[in-house]
Amino acid sequence: MNEQEYIEQRLDDQLAWYDGKSAWNQKCYKGLRMVEVVLAAGIPFVSSLIGRFPDSPNAFPIIVSVIAFLIAAISALLALYRFQDNWMQYRNVAEQLKREKLLFLTKSQPYAGEDPFHVLVENIEKILGEENNTWREQVKSANTANLSQQVREQVKAIVAEETQKVSST
Repeated sequence: MNEQEYIEQRLDDQLAWYDGKSAWNQKCYKGLRMVEVVLAAGIPFVSSLIGRFPDSPNAFPIIVSVIAFLIAAISALLALYRFQDNWMQYRNVAEQLKREKLLFLTKSQPYAGEDPFHVLVENIEKILGEENNTWREQVKSANTANLSQQVREQVKAIVAEETQKVSST
């Protein structure tokens, strides 16, 4: 494989993948967090309506419970899929790849020597190998049982808090 083929088929391909995945994870993270914040901000408002409409006394506590459930579900999704961590990790790799490509194309150190192409290949493959090892370790250490327990505890706490608010009004 020559320089042009390597840059186009390996480096540019990986750069596009990491760049795209970083953007996608950022979008998911920020979108879910925004929904979570808006829902959480809505709980006090909906709670303040409890008891003000005698025709539907159970509607608002149910709405509060649904909002609490949605917040807990979003929190669980954020923890499970690790959108923020992936966004940062993929962005870091993409920026490292861009940097190496720029240094190579401008023949800057460490690419100013006699065999810059092989140095580029070694550096790029080292970056990608380290990323692959990091990913593998994260997959091994994922503990969804612990996550499920965390979600149950969050839901219990939110429901208890909202039940206390309802009984005090």
